[in-house]
Amino acid sequence: MNAFTRTKRRFRIALAVTMSLAAGIVTTWFCFVWVYCSAHTQVGVGCGTLAILRYSSAVGGSYTWIVGWKSKQTPLVWIAGACFPTWESGGGGYAFPSDFTVFFPLWPLLLPSAIIAFRAHRTIRRLAREFCNHCGYSRAGLAADTPCPECGRAPTA
Repeated sequence: MNAFTRTKRRFRIALAVTMSLAAGIVTTWFCFVWVYCSAHTQVGVGCGTLAILRYSSAVGGSYTWIVGWKSKQTPLVWIAGACFPTWESGGGGYAFPSDFTVFFPLWPLLLPSAIIAFRAHRTIRRLAREFCNHCGYSRAGLAADTPCPECGRAPTA
């Protein structure tokens, strides 16, 4: 397998991972998952963030899962934790006031695969000038409009 084919494969995989992660993060704006890890700690995913809430008094049982969809009456809200990590002391308007809440944005999970996809795309564009798009044969030393000696196809623009 030549460099052109490997790079195209790397690009397709990175793009698929990036799109899957993006779809998952967008989904968190419409549904949520909360887990009561202990009677005093709650972890949840929603509004594009991972939230960790710590309570001084017991509010839930251990290892209870709550999964749901936002209702049609609930507006989509933008919280600061979706942009950058934030820390809140005190309730913040939840059903049970927490001692503290930490929000971690989910979008940084996209960065590694997006960077790999971007770099692979640039490499594909560079290698497309050096290899035949159809069979991958090296076109080094050939004029730009000369057909490929391996498959006989004319180069595409």
